[in-house]
Amino acid sequence: MAGLQGIVDTGKSLGLQIKELIELVRELEEKEWERDEKEREREENELEREEKERERDQKEWRREENEREREEKRKGRERKERERKENELECEENEREREDMLPFSTVLGLLQRVF
Repeated sequence: MAGLQGIVDTGKSLGLQIKELIELVRELEEKEWERDEKEREREENELEREEKERERDQKEWRREENEREREEKRKGRERKERERKENELECEENEREREDMLPFSTVLGLLQRVF
């Protein structure tokens, strides 16, 4: 009977050890799952950060592109204004030349009538 009790005690002891091992395996699996979950969260955060960075870069590029376009339009307006002023000055100069020519042409006309 004592031998049988020893076997039963050994079985119980082994059963408890197996239960403890099973619990340890479950804890390890849970920790591994938590570690994997944290890693997935880090990866998601990294992807979100990269996406936000790309969006910021795109906004910056669009802002710079808009600024270049505004600068080109401003230069175009300035060029047109310069050309308009140059044309205006040329018209004024032509007008003065015509006015200067009138007395000459009048004198010339009178001379032709006389001679």
